[in-house]
Amino acid sequence: MIFSDDPALLKASKKQQRGLMTRDRVGLDHNWATLALVKDGGRPSLHPVFMLSPLREGFFQATITDFVIDPDSEQPGVVLNFTHNYFNVLFFSI
Repeated sequence: MIFSDDPALLKASKKQQRGLMTRDRVGLDHNWATLALVKDGGRPSLHPVFMLSPLREGFFQATITDFVIDPDSEQPGVVLNFTHNYFNVLFFSI
């Protein structure tokens, strides 16, 4: 997982983050996570996932919904939302 912007942004309250995390301060194209997918015990395939660019594989979608920081270790992380919905392909293609 890569969060290359100021980690202090992640320590702010959610209300403060809304005002601080602007396109000028947070680069959506250089903050991302790598997701490893394994199918039927095969070799993992690695996929980058960005905040506004989810991973889509067929009807499966993985979306970063938030960047967070662990209060104990000070390590950044992500919150992921996983969906498996037949309408994802139709909805996001329109």
